[in-house]
Amino acid sequence: MAKSDHQFVSHVKNHLAEYGMKLVIGRGKFVNVGNSRCEGYFNESEKVIRIAGNNQYFMQTLVHEYGHRSEEHTSELQSRVDIT
Repeated sequence: MAKSDHQFVSHVKNHLAEYGMKLVIGRGKFVNVGNSRCEGYFNESEKVIRIAGNNQYFMQTLVHEYGHRSEEHTSELQSRVDIT
């Protein structure tokens, strides 16, 4: 993994931690979610992003799932603005 990739992973871990969330990187090509397997997922209620660390699309999957978290955060902020 390139240095910039490591830096992004560290950024994601630190940013998620600010909100009491975790980034979990599995050792295989897929992670378990319910009765299925996938390359990665974001779960707001579990406060976790899980990514298969040994998958050829690791970084793309991380960016995609982290984007879901960013969408959630943006929605939270927007709802606060709408209230005031």
